[in-house]
Amino acid sequence: MKRLMLLTALILISAKGMLRAQTNNTIAQPSKTDQAFNPCEKCYIHIKDIVLMKDERMTLELFRIEDYALFKNMDSILMNFRKDITFYKDSLDNNGIGNVRIDYVYNLKNNTRKIRFHKYPANGASFVQQNNDVSKLKIEQDTVHIVLENTMPLKQATYVKVKGALGKQLLSTFPYSIQATFVLNNYTDVDHLITDKAEIKRIIDTLEEAKKPLVGKRGHVGVVSSVYRPYLSQNMKEHWRPAIIKYRQYIGIIKDENDYQGSSDYLTVDMNVGIGLLRNALAPTADLGLQIVRTRRRYDPKVSNAYGLYFQPIFLFDKNSTGDYITNTNAFVTLRLGEQTNEEGCKRPIATALGVGYLILNKGNYFKNNTFKVFMDLQLNKAVRIAPELIITDNGKQIFPGLTLKVF
Repeated sequence: MKRLMLLTALILISAKGMLRAQTNNTIAQPSKTDQAFNPCEKCYIHIKDIVLMKDERMTLELFRIEDYALFKNMDSILMNFRKDITFYKDSLDNNGIGNVRIDYVYNLKNNTRKIRFHKYPANGASFVQQNNDVSKLKIEQDTVHIVLENTMPLKQATYVKVKGALGKQLLSTFPYSIQATFVLNNYTDVDHLITDKAEIKRIIDTLEEAKKPLVGKRGHVGVVSSVYRPYLSQNMKEHWRPAIIKYRQYIGIIKDENDYQGSSDYLTVDMNVGIGLLRNALAPTADLGLQIVRTRRRYDPKVSNAYGLYFQPIFLFDKNSTGDYITNTNAFVTLRLGEQTNEEGCKRPIATALGVGYLILNKGNYFKNNTFKVFMDLQLNKAVRIAPELIITDNGKQIFPGLTLKVF
């Protein structure tokens, strides 16, 4: 019996080990070839997807902002690429209407190049007919993937942790890579990019100027991606979407344009002065507060939601028992929720808001006990607002309207 139990236990242990081994073997590891031509696939934290003419695209994936400088001589990089793949031209031409992918890894320090070609046959036979002339039709686009391997001083890699003095000595320079991926109707279209080098440089200069810091005091802040349409018409920019759409990413992949996240959220100090009609008296007033502005609409960043907390003093004038003028200062704390539209050329946004307020400072006989108000802010033009309001005082026993004119 003991022998039977021992034999059963050994069989179960062996089966468990086999299952674990099989489970571990199902995890696909990238081949050494893939690692050689995609050396740092998850390292890119600044991605620019540029829409070119004729449905072609160029995607820049950077490790740091300073890497834009390496792409400013894009024409030289592409000229070297064309020269280095000349030996394989005949084979590429024999692929007919199929598509190709060319990986090109250029080590800037050692001045070495690694090249890989993938040829994909056409999915069926496609043709186009025009004026009784029939010619083959290529549908799938080619991909040119260029990787630049570079190094930087370790002290510049602020979010790279190296433990111990020996580690710092061995890694005095930090190796990293950046890449440019071109999706073209034909790989030979890189010749057009070389010829149009001034336009490519202008695009890269524009992206560099629109850059945002990648690393803050607390280290890496996440992947930031943008889609840039340098050839978008002015009409489309005004009525459809801006030329540069920003994304906030967590996995480094742009799935679709529904991933858009507004990146223009900000906190402002807001103030205005005005005059209000309170019962039968005119009273100077002011607003001073903090406002959070958040982009609301996915494809129209000109429209934002605004949330504000304000202190609103109201100055009422009266006479005391001796006939001297005195100032009775009352004050509300108000909470506002509104929408504002940033029109091109406007220094201040056009806004509409709803709000509620509670009286925290009461002096004189205008208000009694607990006092509330509800109001609406309507902007008449860039500098003037009008705010109709309903005031509820004396614990809800009295209700009367008010009106305030505000000037920025």
